[in-house]
Amino acid sequence: MLKVFSEYFGLNRLVSLLAVGAISLLTCFAIFWFVYSAPPRVITITSGPPGSIFESNATQYRAILASNGVRLKILPSQGSLDNYRFC
Repeated sequence: MLKVFSEYFGLNRLVSLLAVGAISLLTCFAIFWFVYSAPPRVITITSGPPGSIFESNATQYRAILASNGVRLKILPSQGSLDNYRFC
């Protein structure tokens, strides 16, 4: 690859080596950033009391998210004050 930079762009060996190093570093950073910024695979929510419409909705969300490879953990709660304590 150094030969390509040296011959095509007229750069000396040191500048070619620095260019290849910079491109390699930039590529590694881009791969790291892509993997690091991926969305989470597990989400946790509170659903409300057992048997409530909130629990039913949470169960439906679990099925929808599971089809995309995301696991949903549902924590039952007794209402707004209980949800506030989870924060």
